Amino acid sequence: MTDESASPPNCDSIMVLVPCPTLARNADLALLPRDEAIEVYKQQFGKDMVDDVRDAVLRRLSVLEGLENLSDLILDEVLDTPATYADYYNVGAGVPFGLS
Repeated sequence: MTDESASPPNCDSIMVLVPCPTLARNADLALLPRDEAIEVYKQQFGKDMVDDVRDAVLRRLSVLEGLENLSDLILDEVLDTPATYADYYNVGAGVPFGLS
């Protein structure tokens, strides 16, 4: 059974979970307003790092049959980091596995 709302007709959804380090905690950030502290934490996973990991994942998947041109077929994507998990779910160090 599939969720037809997860992608447009005749398309598929793919989720890739990449192992990564947790946020490096900084006690000084506890003195800042939450939004400011989250922005500092987000800098630990900057655009260059996220782009490098994204490119590596696409290169790895492109060797699989049927996924050779995967990067050309992406209609929408969501990229999350431990900082976005910390922001969205208020989890310490951005570790989503503590939610279970």
